[in-house]
Amino acid sequence: MTLTNDDLMAISQLFDVKMGFALEPVKDEIDDLKQNTVQLGGEIQGLKEHVQGLKGHVEKLPLMESEIQDLKEHVQDLKEHVEKLPSMESEIQGLKEHVEKLPSMESEIQGLKEHVEKLPSMESEIQGLKEHVEKLPSMESEIQGLKEHVEKLPSMEREIQGLKEHVEKLPLMESEIQGLKEHVEKLPSM
Repeated sequence: MTLTNDDLMAISQLFDVKMGFALEPVKDEIDDLKQNTVQLGGEIQGLKEHVQGLKGHVEKLPLMESEIQDLKEHVQDLKEHVEKLPSMESEIQGLKEHVEKLPSMESEIQGLKEHVEKLPSMESEIQGLKEHVEKLPSMESEIQGLKEHVEKLPSMEREIQGLKEHVEKLPLMESEIQGLKEHVEKLPSM
């Protein structure tokens, strides 16, 4: 039997249909693989970007080490200050006791006023100073004494600072002194 062209064409078409059915699942699998490849490509790109971001953070780590060291030192300083707080409590108690012993501001002011009223006139004061200057030894020894005194001034700065802080607290003590004054006035006379 000989096959004609039409027969061969029919067989070819039949073969194409059969193969088409047989290859359809393979084509579907290939399409799925293509889609998965595209998705993986996107995920790989995302990972690359993430790795790049991590690389930037890792490059900053040496800079952060110095910041961390600074923070450690700051925390150590704070720790030392906190450890000193209990000793400051006793100092505060001592200051409070000292303030409670101070006389009332009113009597202090009255005493100063009385002292000023007793001062001689300025003219006689100036005359006394003039006479005193005429009796002074040579200026050279005076200058030497002043020089030695001036050299001691830097060490006195701490004392002056302490006095300044004490004076700044005086207005705050006024109310406590007023309270003490009222308390003393309430005491029965002896």
